[in-house]
Amino acid sequence: MRTLYKMLSMAALTLLTISCNDFLEENPKGRLAQSTFFGSENDLDLSLNALYRLAMVRCGANQYHVHAFAGDDISTHPASNKQDFREFDRYAVSENSTRLHDEWLATYQLVKASNYIINNASKLSGNDERLNRKVTTTIGQAAYWRAYCYFQMVRNWGKVPLVLEDEINYEKELSSEEVIFNQIVEDLKLAEANLPAQWTDTPQSMNGMNIAVSQGAAKATLAYVYLSMAGWPLNKTEYYTQAAAKAKEVIDASDVQQPGYYYRLLDEYWKVYSWAYNNSNTEVLLATYYSMNWPWDESVMSSYCDVIEDVDGGSHGGGWNDSGAE
Repeated sequence: MRTLYKMLSMAALTLLTISCNDFLEENPKGRLAQSTFFGSENDLDLSLNALYRLAMVRCGANQYHVHAFAGDDISTHPASNKQDFREFDRYAVSENSTRLHDEWLATYQLVKASNYIINNASKLSGNDERLNRKVTTTIGQAAYWRAYCYFQMVRNWGKVPLVLEDEINYEKELSSEEVIFNQIVEDLKLAEANLPAQWTDTPQSMNGMNIAVSQGAAKATLAYVYLSMAGWPLNKTEYYTQAAAKAKEVIDASDVQQPGYYYRLLDEYWKVYSWAYNNSNTEVLLATYYSMNWPWDESVMSSYCDVIEDVDGGSHGGGWNDSGAE
């Protein structure tokens, strides 16, 4: 009887252990799991939706462009509650600047989304040429946005952690400006080689403008990067020639005789910053799309980021008086 009791106790303990293991095993049905994602073509679309959502945030609000106040083109309100913007205008940024923190956070969030696509989207590659092409263009877009992020960061902070993998490493060392710039160039070349000259279908194309990264946007950004590499802090003047050559590719592609590329110079300069042409500006190489029908914090073009509005109106009006012409 005692032996039977021991056997029953062991059986009960085994069942309890199995039950506990089943109970503790996670099944995150409400989240996209990394181990199973990129199992279908729809996952490519979902990953791009997340990527451009973060790009929209990163490109929209004024706190993500605080470095621009250090230039001589825009400034902030001389009074009001704009002290944290004035710090950048006066080259006296405090260590606890919330604006700097916001920019750092939003930029690395976009880097993380880009890395995930770059490192995992190729799981879908196979014998389907159409799907392979979509995988390639998806990775190309992610490579562009990663380059965009590090181009912003290296000019803001100089040395920063160069995160290219999915895993989070809080002990990652800072990379030099040269290493970061080289990675930016590598990513932009990947984007340039794998993106189309023009997107023609929605949602990649809206109001005659590409809101998904195209080859022309990658070329233009690469020219800008080369120009920056020629100056401080690298001071590699040989990049002036490369910047000019790459910029010429963009300029030549805007000729009406050049097939494929969609962007063209407007016939009058005033149209560049005019609200009348805001949604159909043919000079725009890459547009970040917003909608007045979205929640207020996602319709930032008119309610939050007022740089373009101030250039058009010449005052500190619009987006909470954050910025205006210098």
